[in-house]
Order: sequence, then structure tokens, then C-alpha cells
Amino acid sequence: MMNVALTAADRLKNGGGCSGRIITVEYQGPIVRVALETPSGEQASAILPDSLFFEAPVRPGESATFVWSERDIHYLQAG
Repeated sequence: MMNVALTAADRLKNGGGCSGRIITVEYQGPIVRVALETPSGEQASAILPDSLFFEAPVRPGESATFVWSERDIHYLQAG
């Protein structure tokens, strides 16, 4: 499980989460973008400070859970 999910029980009460397999890890200077794909084929990504990522790094193919607070969600619109 990724470091962003350490408070999963508390955050799931007031936000959301998804689990799946890591599909990409992109190092972008001071941040790292991690993307996963759920068993149903949906994709999600998280952007983390590199210091947080390196506390519990993950690699493509590994299982992970993203957990977030409702206030942290950034919705994207199609097209």
C-alpha cells in the first residue's frame, strides 16, 4: 500500500479510494506521478512530493491503494 493510504480507515469515511495495479511511475523533478488501473479498467493517478513517494516507493505491476479526502479531488471533464 502506498504511503498516501496510511490513514485509509479515516479517509474513506470522508473521501474516497481505489485499489489496483501500478501502471506507471513518472519522476517529474520534485514530484512523482503514480498511475494505477483498477480491476474494472478504470485509471487513477496521484501526484506526490518526491520525499513522500520515496518513504514507500512502488513499481509498475505492484498492488496499491489510493486514498483521498473529498476536498483534495480535482475532477477532469471529457473533451
